[in-house]
Amino acid sequence: MAYVIKKVWAYVIRGHANDIELLIFEHVDLDAGIQIPAGTVEANEDPRIAVERELLEESGIRVESFAPLGIIEREWDGQAVMAHLFATWAPPHVAEEWIHNVTGSGEDARMQFRYFWLPRGEWHKVWGDFKLGYPALDRFVANAMTEKS
Repeated sequence: MAYVIKKVWAYVIRGHANDIELLIFEHVDLDAGIQIPAGTVEANEDPRIAVERELLEESGIRVESFAPLGIIEREWDGQAVMAHLFATWAPPHVAEEWIHNVTGSGEDARMQFRYFWLPRGEWHKVWGDFKLGYPALDRFVANAMTEKS
């Protein structure tokens, strides 16, 4: 069996001006498209722990309550990848925009990411396969709205 790389994707959302916005970032020093926080699960690490760690390392935001959205298995650049998708509501008082110096020891360490919020009508601008989680994210939002009403 081929080696499978485990990844986590963090869909961080907030309600804003009667809309739902998605936390996204761009690299400050290179053009790699608009992305969501994501990363590799370390050896023997639970994906729930990995998504918390990756979000903190890549954005500086600490969240300890993620809802699993599902798993997407794909081949990226000739490598089998299993992406664990998670969603959470942003904690209160997260800035509108900021630049974060990535921490940790991964390939993104010491890079700078510019974070901002993307209105729902612009989610199509997010890079490539990260859009694959949108149907599950829509269900997560709909369930949350049902619980609030």
